[in-house]
Amino acid sequence: MARRVSSPSFVGRAAELTALRDALERAATGAPGVVLVAGESGVGKSRLLSELAAAALESGALVLRGDCIELGEGELPYAPIVGALRDLVRLVEPGTLDELPVAGRAELARLVPELAPAAAPRGTPSQPVLFEAALALFARLAEDQPVLLVLEDVHWADRSTRDLFAFLARNLRRERVLVVASYRSDELHRRHPLRGLLAEVERLPGTERVALARLSLAEVEEQLAGILESPPSADLVARVHARSEGNPFFAEELVAAGAEDRLPDSLRDALMLRIEALSDEAQGLLRVLAVAGRPVPGALLATAVGASDDALSSPLREAVTHNIVTVTDAEGQFRFRHALFGEAVYDDLLPGERARLHRAVAQALAADPARAGASESIGAAELAHHWHAAHDLPAALISAVRAGIASRSAGALAEAARQFSVALELWDQVPGAEERAGISHGALLQQTGETAHLAADHDQAAALLTLAVHELEDAGDATAAALAQSQLGRCLWAAGRSSEGLAAHSRAVELMPATPTAERAEVLALLARTLMLKDRVPESLPVAEEALAIARAVGARQPEGHALNTLGVDTAQLLDREAGIEHVRAALQIAEELGAREDIGSGYMNLGDLIDQSGRIEEAAELAIEGIAVCERVGVGRLFGPFLGGEISLRLIRLGRYGHAERLIDQGLRLQPTGLAQVGLHQARAQLLIERGEPELAAPELELVRNIVARADDVQWLAPFVATEMELALWRGDADAAAGVAERALSRLGGAVYVSQIAPLHAHALRAEADRRARARARSEPAPPDRTGELRAGVGDLLGPRSGPEVHAWAALARAEAERADDGAGAAGFGEAAGLFAALAMPFRTAYARFREVEAALAEGARGRDVADRLGDARALASEIGATLLLAEIEGLARRGRVPLATTDEVEAVAPPPSDHFGLTPRELEVLALVAEGHTNREIGDQLYMSDKTASVHVSRILSKLSVRNRGEAAATAHRLGLT
Repeated sequence: MARRVSSPSFVGRAAELTALRDALERAATGAPGVVLVAGESGVGKSRLLSELAAAALESGALVLRGDCIELGEGELPYAPIVGALRDLVRLVEPGTLDELPVAGRAELARLVPELAPAAAPRGTPSQPVLFEAALALFARLAEDQPVLLVLEDVHWADRSTRDLFAFLARNLRRERVLVVASYRSDELHRRHPLRGLLAEVERLPGTERVALARLSLAEVEEQLAGILESPPSADLVARVHARSEGNPFFAEELVAAGAEDRLPDSLRDALMLRIEALSDEAQGLLRVLAVAGRPVPGALLATAVGASDDALSSPLREAVTHNIVTVTDAEGQFRFRHALFGEAVYDDLLPGERARLHRAVAQALAADPARAGASESIGAAELAHHWHAAHDLPAALISAVRAGIASRSAGALAEAARQFSVALELWDQVPGAEERAGISHGALLQQTGETAHLAADHDQAAALLTLAVHELEDAGDATAAALAQSQLGRCLWAAGRSSEGLAAHSRAVELMPATPTAERAEVLALLARTLMLKDRVPESLPVAEEALAIARAVGARQPEGHALNTLGVDTAQLLDREAGIEHVRAALQIAEELGAREDIGSGYMNLGDLIDQSGRIEEAAELAIEGIAVCERVGVGRLFGPFLGGEISLRLIRLGRYGHAERLIDQGLRLQPTGLAQVGLHQARAQLLIERGEPELAAPELELVRNIVARADDVQWLAPFVATEMELALWRGDADAAAGVAERALSRLGGAVYVSQIAPLHAHALRAEADRRARARARSEPAPPDRTGELRAGVGDLLGPRSGPEVHAWAALARAEAERADDGAGAAGFGEAAGLFAALAMPFRTAYARFREVEAALAEGARGRDVADRLGDARALASEIGATLLLAEIEGLARRGRVPLATTDEVEAVAPPPSDHFGLTPRELEVLALVAEGHTNREIGDQLYMSDKTASVHVSRILSKLSVRNRGEAAATAHRLGLT
């Protein structure tokens, strides 16, 4: 009987296990977390996680475990997630998953078919939906019991698994879930793809890192005592500790490989001595297992070696008895006790032997894929890897194409792109490649490019799609070439190259045969949408109408929905807003009918915008809130949630509901949006800070937006940013800067069809001119160059039969500012603007216009109760919403003009916090609490969801208000006075 290999006692890891159990206990109370377990090969990570899993099960937690798998240069998509979900199928009651969204379960079923709902919705694979579904799944499971998700060996994880892990780490909030990921720290070379992810995850609140050190001499002695079941000699302990350098697995294998008086010179020798002690039959099985590269069922091993299951029984038992191979739980799969065994065996193979064994494994997998015990995407990727390693290039090509298709179907986009790229590399080396692969080279280029685009590798995608278009066009497949060109247009648009994207969509229509087909309707609809987004609405309208007519003629519902969505926006801008709204409603209905998730999100965004433009701001905000809920239900909440959240927040700010807007902004930013998805939220926060009277805090928020939209030439992104940037400069008292921004922006955007986006720019620009000229008059300086005539002419261009009520309000304000610039006072004009903004329930704009109205009236010599009442109304509005700078301007005007504000009608002004808080705002008190705990600006930003710059500004203001010199003194003062 073989001697014990591992120690029965758990040696030297008490502190680490305690840290993990504490994290699990916190998760069980609703404080989810992530623990990164780091250590070199053989240092005991798996043993530690096994002890944690046992403790978790004992405490009543649900334990899900999955292993990442090394497969040469390849990666298996979602391998540890598939493993964890397969555990789930066996562990939970069937009805547990019924509450999950059907769309989400359908995405998860692409990985594990047993999770499929009764009626799966139609739709293309979506990685965002899959990620949402995984989070919803773990949240649902955690309602019944705490969940421990263990991902082992993430240094071997594929990109999709890494992305999902990062998503979970960022988005766990109150779920009773603990995610533990282990990795080999000695394998993370400088360019290892895991390094950046680890740095990102470690910065997140709730993340801990547990690093396993080697064992001390005393701990090795305790380990050996358990293995030998008797006290070891001091000499043996010293020699094992010296040669293993405290690595517990190395120590185990050194002792197991030799007599107590002879130890191998290296670990590899120790491992091979153990293996060579087995029979030839057992060693042959280990070679197959090493080539397979992952746990496999005995039946697959039997097929690979050409023997019956019974014939393998004895050698398998021998390998298990000698503690080289273990058997997994219910599935009965065989694996090496430690991955280093497999590495040693594989390295010992001769090149010809490797190729022969890879072929044998490939043939076994191909003979019966179900016996591999893997999902379709993993099985296809494995097969491609083994055929390639066997140097069977035709089979490798076929398998790479199939693996790419399977990986894409599973939402593993990066892995799909890699498999397609392998197929492209093999293409010229395989005679009759097109016939074998069942796809043309041009179509393969298109598949590869489209997949790269979906994986956000836009530059690579654009290059591949360009090649695809040329090949498909040369081959005479005009329809396929047009579709590839259209996909190129979408790719270029996503990469921020919108003008090139428009040109690509135009070319797609040229390439597409004129015959009415669903494909022609689609490329026309996409061209129309791009023209609309580029503010070329008059050109977009007839294209959208043509697309709609073809789509309806051929019964193509999705292109019909696309065309209606764009046609609705075009119609609203040029012809009839209510008719346009009905078109978009119809498009949204089609999207919901088809389960077209991204079309649903787009429909809610466009519909809300059109209703907003009609002056129904409240209704538009409620619609966006509904849109977020629907998008979450269909699985694209994190894709469209930030966009819709930004729109809601900006509408609520216009309605003066600052508190509600602030909560929504915080919620949206907790989703960690990137790119354009975060623009609306950061701009909303900047606008909120400006209106509340904290423009210096708004500047860092706008800087984030500027970095994203700097190269944009699309009015929908650039105009709102510029308007807020101008207003920031105005409330900072820098009218020159505001005028400069206005001049550049209006020369670029002044002719836009979307006048609702442009109108505020004209009002702010004329306000800047009025402020500049007023300053010159006050200082007896020469007046600046007069631009009011040019700007006033631009205001007239804003107004037309389809200009919404808010555009008319901004135009009235702009005209009044022009009169103020000309020293014509303009009380009547400001009064008109105030009335129009009041009708829209926009308190900040109403209060500002009233303030200017009274200022102008006083300049014209007006006095009396009516003037006081109007200024009192402005003061009440500014006070109610907390607009401190505007309130200060209003009260300053009252003092200068000696306007008595009746105390009976007076609304309590926005007062600073109590004196015992030294004037610190609630937000500053939150920051001070973290300063007192010793957090850096970056850590403060992470916890309070603000940028580093914003945190720095808060800290500077705190130091000033407390009259202290540094953070240490601020912390001491906070503790002494109980400010935290």
